[in-house]
Amino acid sequence: MASISFKFIFCLAFLVSASVADTILFFDHPEFQGHSYPVTITGRGCYNFPGEWNDRVSSVNTQGGCIVAWEKGSCSGRSSRIAPGTPAHNNLAAVDFSNIISSFKLC
Repeated sequence: MASISFKFIFCLAFLVSASVADTILFFDHPEFQGHSYPVTITGRGCYNFPGEWNDRVSSVNTQGGCIVAWEKGSCSGRSSRIAPGTPAHNNLAAVDFSNIISSFKLC
């Protein structure tokens, strides 16, 4: 009986964590200024920016989370980890990543 309870709790925890959505706010100016583009992510896959936001982001509010941003689509090319407390969080120019992000995924 104990193994059934453990399996049930493990599966339940997995389903809850898989269904949690993270919202990331991207801005076209440093310091979370200018136009914003909110993206709600429910999985761990790669997300490509639409044409009007490709190579446009200058700051990212990860809402306490973490992303890895890539310079090319499909999470390829040079990347940078962006999280609260990192130099890139509020000004991507600090890590030479301003206006070049094409894709990202959660850490």
